[in-house]
Amino acid sequence: MKKAISLFSSISVAEYYLKDIGIDAILANEIEEKRAVAHKNIYPETKVISGDVTDSNVRNEILDFVSNEKIDILIATPH
Repeated sequence: MKKAISLFSSISVAEYYLKDIGIDAILANEIEEKRAVAHKNIYPETKVISGDVTDSNVRNEILDFVSNEKIDILIATPH
């Protein structure tokens, strides 16, 4: 199975069919806390990091999580 991460994910509409086509969204990032919580409720198997990707702590948390993973796809859906 291929692995993906999603930045600016909102509640993750863009990832809805990924599992059906063999893609595992292992990590999502969303700046809005309420959307991040909704994302986690919809996709409990996905690691969700809430915060601004321009914040070095958030960015480092994302990089640390994926550092030992082979990421095949990056989804970035800012609005």
